[in-house]
Amino acid sequence: MSGKQNLNYAGTVDTGGGHLLLDPFSYIIDAAQALHIVNALTGNDVTIQTSADDPDQGSSGNNTDPGDIAVNAAILYDSTHDLTFLAHRHINFNASVQNGHATGGDVNVVAGWDGVTTDPAAFAAADVTTTTLFGNNSGSVFIGSDSAISVVAVEAVQGTTNVLAHDLVLRSSDSNKAYAQLGFHHVSGGTAGSTITSGNINVLATGSVSAVAGSQGAFHDVSSYVQIGHGGNRDESQIYTPWNYTGDVVLATNEDILIQGGRGYSTYAQLGNGGFSADGSHTITMANDVTIQAGSSDYSYRTLRLCSTETPGLPSRALSSPGHPSCCYGRGPNCQTTPRCSRSFAWPGTLSKP
Repeated sequence: MSGKQNLNYAGTVDTGGGHLLLDPFSYIIDAAQALHIVNALTGNDVTIQTSADDPDQGSSGNNTDPGDIAVNAAILYDSTHDLTFLAHRHINFNASVQNGHATGGDVNVVAGWDGVTTDPAAFAAADVTTTTLFGNNSGSVFIGSDSAISVVAVEAVQGTTNVLAHDLVLRSSDSNKAYAQLGFHHVSGGTAGSTITSGNINVLATGSVSAVAGSQGAFHDVSSYVQIGHGGNRDESQIYTPWNYTGDVVLATNEDILIQGGRGYSTYAQLGNGGFSADGSHTITMANDVTIQAGSSDYSYRTLRLCSTETPGLPSRALSSPGHPSCCYGRGPNCQTTPRCSRSFAWPGTLSKP
């Protein structure tokens, strides 16, 4: 279905099991568009969707585009309102999106969008093996890249962060100390012992999830680490205030999961929250093979934070963690307080620490 300029669709179409394709627009969000979005979030929910032509939010104005969204300037705000990205194909985060509000405000990221569905409940209930609500056109979410020049963190501190796509790809930089994180990056602010985050992170992928660290890092400095979870590299602050990070991290994929450390100092790879206290259930509800692999330099470890009571109920698969030993620990009420390291895990339908 095409429109020469603007197309308003409010009808019903029987696709016979196929897809209704509306000519999409691609979006590039630079500094001016990021400021417009931040200002709009002070009083309203904001949706950037490639089915609409909104130049204030970064639309190209060309409805023959593939329907990508590129975030090239940081969107940093403090709001109870939701921010939603709906792209017919890919969403590239080349800069951070962070909602720091103390009581909520979700961040929703949907790649390979069907062009119709907007109900959060419908997205949340989707089966990654069969859904056509997202993951179409191989539409994927990319956070950072191997050539990134800017750090990237995508999250809501207290609200929920939802990522729905074909693939979720986190890649930190090989050219400078630019990390890639799905979660809140925090190195300062807040009193000792305070809880910084409580927002949940949910990932649904009809394809795979990968988080691969880069090669740049230095002692007491930021590094090109990767993480799915709140916290982040504390060495850059050179202080170790006992902040707490909570919030559940839930992943469901139709294919594989790869968590891989990098080739530079402190270029770690982590699934789960990090910090003096890291509570919350970190669960893989569905996956094929899961590989957690350390890097080749000092502190380029890979970390899987899990509590001993968690039993995701996965199918019988092999969970491999080749390379340097991984430290698997947490400080929540159901977690042991002493790090335990091992080279491999058994996966007989449950996931637990050694």
